[in-house]
Amino acid sequence: MRKISRLIKFTFCIAFALFGYVNSQAQNHSEELETLRKAILGNLVQFAQNTERNNYSIITLMKVELNKRGAISNITYSDNLDASDKIAFQSEMEKLDKKLLQNFLNKKKIRSIEVLIPIVVYVLKKDKSEVYRINFQDFGKFNNTSFTGKAYWMEPIILEVVIDH
Repeated sequence: MRKISRLIKFTFCIAFALFGYVNSQAQNHSEELETLRKAILGNLVQFAQNTERNNYSIITLMKVELNKRGAISNITYSDNLDASDKIAFQSEMEKLDKKLLQNFLNKKKIRSIEVLIPIVVYVLKKDKSEVYRINFQDFGKFNNTSFTGKAYWMEPIILEVVIDH
């Protein structure tokens, strides 16, 4: 009976230790995710402020391509943005510290797969109707080719912009 009691206590100790380890790993991932989200949001704020496009909302997909070792090999955006928005968007997003993204993906052990991040700039106008400029036909296209295959989908990154005029 004593051995069974010790075995049960030992099992609970191991289970508690594993739960603590898993929980701390999840917390580290969420801290890194939050840091990454804040960095992307910072770039989106610059995009919204530095362009005259703040009259409408946009949504796009950021596609991050990884090689077999898990290193970022390319970052592209879906074709649904019009040409001027895409240039301005890419210009701001190129300033993103890719080490933050790389560190997050490394911690999640994501390799040899594409990562898709939905990005939304939602413009709210006081006393006016909402206007969207979203081309859903090209939402899943990158360089005129529809996305196919497996992907790791991240949570959407949403920036709400309130405009008084």
